[in-house]
Amino acid sequence: MSHSQEKIALITGASSQGDIGTAICRKLASQGIHIFFTHWNSDAAWIEEFQQEILRMGVRCEAMKIDLSDAHAAFTIHEKISDKLGYPSIMQLIPQVIIMYR
Repeated sequence: MSHSQEKIALITGASSQGDIGTAICRKLASQGIHIFFTHWNSDAAWIEEFQQEILRMGVRCEAMKIDLSDAHAAFTIHEKISDKLGYPSIMQLIPQVIIMYR
């Protein structure tokens, strides 16, 4: 399959072991889809370990630490993913919900 025919997924919300985005990354990588995931406030060692796990599945994997509340986040992500992997054919944006109790 040529690079132009390969599937590339952009997944947000893969910041730790139990995140929905992490599970989606694993599932898509197991299907031969290249992964670009974003994370925030993550343990750097875990991110490196997770990237290596995805790479062992035989797909390319890139990660980016980014604050999605930043007004320029979408542009920054688009720029990096297109530079590193190409244009995504799958986008799964996982909203991060924070519930505060008083």
